[in-house]
Amino acid sequence: RARLMGGLPEGGAMCAVQATPEELAADLEGSGVSIAAVNTTDSTVISGPADEVERVVALWRGRGRKTKALAVSHAFHSV
Repeated sequence: RARLMGGLPEGGAMCAVQATPEELAADLEGSGVSIAAVNTTDSTVISGPADEVERVVALWRGRGRKTKALAVSHAFHSV
């Protein structure tokens, strides 16, 4: 596991967003950010480069949605 983690690029981030994967899809396209997990029907975790994750998070905060950054060292589950 440690060897695999060491191969991941640094500077990644993960955040839970109060949105469905379908709602997020257009904002993620071409950004390098991907869906990492679907927690509940309206809570989706996104993962990718920190600056792009923050861009998407800012959009959804601006729309009045809750977000929660996850304390992680890498952007796990990202493609």
